[in-house]
Amino acid sequence: MECAGYFLCLLVLQCLVPSTRSYQPGDCNLSFQSIEIQKDVVLASGQVAVCFGTATASSCHGACPSFTASSIYNPAGLTKKCTCCREKEMITQSVILSPCFDPNNGEQIVGEYFMDEFQQPSGCECQPCTL
Repeated sequence: MECAGYFLCLLVLQCLVPSTRSYQPGDCNLSFQSIEIQKDVVLASGQVAVCFGTATASSCHGACPSFTASSIYNPAGLTKKCTCCREKEMITQSVILSPCFDPNNGEQIVGEYFMDEFQQPSGCECQPCTL
């Protein structure tokens, strides 16, 4: 490959070589937010109710390295690497839903509550992308 000038050669090579940026572990982080919950439930007494609650839920956010590059070594002609910021481990979070209301008349059901659970990440990391 013959170049018209040294600068032009460097520019062309920079475009052809995939980025080698080093991603730090801090690029994929666990974050927390408060969520409001409303759920139709059957109480221990057998009564149908609508219960409300608030919980702190976690999620994964960040940037992870991904690229597609031409390759003479791969039969498809491309080398691909895709990583996503995903959960490393999951934990079960319990939440008490209270107050509860009778859906027929809207009155509060005094002294009743509903215990519910949901899964949430306890840690995050860059992992191969999947659905």
